Amino acid sequence: MSNEVDVAAHFLPTTRSVTSFDSLQHVSVAPNEDGRLKLESERAFGDLWVDWSARHRQTQGPELFETRRFSSFATLWGREFRLASLNRRTPLDAYPPDQARATIQQEVDSLHQDAIRIDVYLYVPERVSEAFQYTSIRHMDARAFLRVDESATEYSPKQVATDIVRYTSRSGEGVFYRRNTLIFARQPEDDIDILADAQRLTLYVRSVSFPRAHLQFSWEQDVSSR
Repeated sequence: MSNEVDVAAHFLPTTRSVTSFDSLQHVSVAPNEDGRLKLESERAFGDLWVDWSARHRQTQGPELFETRRFSSFATLWGREFRLASLNRRTPLDAYPPDQARATIQQEVDSLHQDAIRIDVYLYVPERVSEAFQYTSIRHMDARAFLRVDESATEYSPKQVATDIVRYTSRSGEGVFYRRNTLIFARQPEDDIDILADAQRLTLYVRSVSFPRAHLQFSWEQDVSSR
């Protein structure tokens, strides 16, 4: 699996179990023969992508996002996925060692401590009227928010970015899709880290337009393993 179409065609649970949002369970950084840093991973990047992805559960409205071949899904950027994504963009051993360490600190550890990133991929069959607009959280006038465990507190994203619409097909069925990137403050208040003791993180995407579509994605953390 090397792209979002491959991941969407893969079986994904509606609640994804992960060892820890913060750990590096499957990846590590080590020096190679010339002293440069390299990423060592027990999992191929595509497998890690699947490991951190959950399929949608539609709780209201017509099944806009369910097809025979593709399923809308969301990817939570755990710390190990951030590191693997950085290495996929530019391998760590392309940098001098000091620059590699600084880049990891800036683009992985600091970002992970400051923010929660979730990418939402929405797939809609082309036979649906105005299908392309339902691939965008903005265009379908949806409200997105997080809840932690059983708390009723809702955390809204501080940033929503939407890619251009894309098109793919499989078995003769055309599908529009795109990535929606949601950024949430990990510390919405100075004394609160919403992931610190979290066991379950649930993302809600609720459309207020017609047809209404309420989606849900969940990740469950094994707190005993931290």
